[in-house]
Amino acid sequence: MEEKVDTSLETSQIDRRYHDLKIPNPKREKEILASVSEKGLLEALGGIRANGAFILLDGFKRLKACEKLGILQVVVCEWRMDEASALLLLLKGSITKSLHIFEEAKIVIQLQKEHHLTSREIADQLNRSTGWVSTRINFLNETSSFVLEKVFSGQFPATSAAYALRQFKRLNKVSGVEIDIFVKATSGKNLSTRDIDLLAKRYFLGGDEAKKNITEGRLGNFLSSPKRSDVPVSNQESDVLNDLEIIRKYMDRLCLKLPQRKSSSSNFNSMASTFLEGISGKLSKFTSVIQQGLKEFKCD
Repeated sequence: MEEKVDTSLETSQIDRRYHDLKIPNPKREKEILASVSEKGLLEALGGIRANGAFILLDGFKRLKACEKLGILQVVVCEWRMDEASALLLLLKGSITKSLHIFEEAKIVIQLQKEHHLTSREIADQLNRSTGWVSTRINFLNETSSFVLEKVFSGQFPATSAAYALRQFKRLNKVSGVEIDIFVKATSGKNLSTRDIDLLAKRYFLGGDEAKKNITEGRLGNFLSSPKRSDVPVSNQESDVLNDLEIIRKYMDRLCLKLPQRKSSSSNFNSMASTFLEGISGKLSKFTSVIQQGLKEFKCD
């Protein structure tokens, strides 16, 4: 078990060199700010000591909240390990900490380039397959530096870049240049993933006129319908809408991820087969319910 030691430190003494590995999340930052304001810092900031400096690896949003609130002395948890081991620890905890696949990918690349770990070594340390590592490397390699810059600066939704746009590129043979033009036209406008998905369909599948309007910033016509949060619905109706949104999101993700799992561990194959059989058995009824819903709820 890794040795960890808590200590107190001034925020000005914290090295933030790994800040660029994280994707901004304004909603989560507001939640953390409210929590720290009400209850104080409940979880120590995590990092390592190197050359006398405390290098922050876990807790950038908590640190930002503390500084906004004028809390300049914080508790930090020093992980007694080297830099590579600390980065691997972040990846091991990515399920509970909910790292985005782009964030995982940047850590993998950091381990390879700066610490000279091979894909096999990374996979073994994480008890993952080399396919898991390769998928993350491919996510970065297949995403332009322009799109990544917009994602990691918080100007474009990471989920849309990782899944929706990649699908258009793969399935509709959209060029990387076209992806960049679309991202440039829609970045920095505080659009939701739902807005981006709608605009992407209009841009890549809606013809030259739609493409011209979006490129020139005329987005109103495509987003004129009221957003779900603006429409008064009951709690039960809200639950149904949430479930539908989640299903659509994960259908997109699985359509992208499953074809990539051509060589996986026997444990994965066994568990995936069980889940897929269960899903397959429900598809007929599910499709019928969806089609009936389309007939009943379709607006004229």
